[in-house]
Amino acid sequence: MPPSAISKLQSAVSQVKQVNVLKTAQLEDSPTIKVCVRVRPFIKEEVEGQRSGGECKLCIDMPSETQVRILNFEDPDDESRAFEFDRCYWSHSSDHQFFATQETLQSELGVTMLEHAMNGFNNCIFAYGQTGSGKSYSVLGGKGEERGLLPRVVEGLFDHFAKLPEGATYKTLVAFMEIYNEQIRDLLAPADSEIKKLEVKQHPVLGTIVPGLTEAAVASGEEVLNLVDYGSQMRHVSATAMNATSSRSHCIFTFKTSLTEPDQPSKV
Repeated sequence: MPPSAISKLQSAVSQVKQVNVLKTAQLEDSPTIKVCVRVRPFIKEEVEGQRSGGECKLCIDMPSETQVRILNFEDPDDESRAFEFDRCYWSHSSDHQFFATQETLQSELGVTMLEHAMNGFNNCIFAYGQTGSGKSYSVLGGKGEERGLLPRVVEGLFDHFAKLPEGATYKTLVAFMEIYNEQIRDLLAPADSEIKKLEVKQHPVLGTIVPGLTEAAVASGEEVLNLVDYGSQMRHVSATAMNATSSRSHCIFTFKTSLTEPDQPSKV
């Protein structure tokens, strides 16, 4: 990259850092990292599968919105094991006092992510759990009220863009990749294209990058979700005892946006 281009990038990064310093005071009440857990309902493979023998017992309870406990019914003398989190979401049964829906996650996590993004901060959802634990449902979800965090956050971003003042401009790019057998695969590349060897690199200004990874420009939430659907169909999957279409890889979906408002520094 030419020195002049690097200088421009460094200048842009410097502007973003200045904005972040000014905005930090507004975000002091929000922790940098939140660790949450969600208790999902039993699934068909558990209720009818060979593992359960047709009998499922709920061995977890949630006495508060920040604690879950593992119970031992076989040994009444064994004390329950309690675990504390920043937030616990009970979605196993709707009659629970702390029952959480997809909208609950959006109002408590998604809205905060939107606010941070509009202030020029990076956001990340890291979904962790064994196959069939509900990661895809929480992040992607289904249709209508079953939508997950990702589509709801994307919708919120474009709703914000639609309300920008006259003269404001924005640009959005998305990328989707999977890590399978220690190899990086571009999930947005055309199905008939030659598979390229991709590697993670460190850039002096941009940080961690993957040269050659497709970055598709999008202009609406619908376009973003169409690319999510396309990339999801390209992933490696296979059947397990818990999930008939279990993904066999780790995937990373990246949504980049740059926003320029009149008389304001750029936000990335």
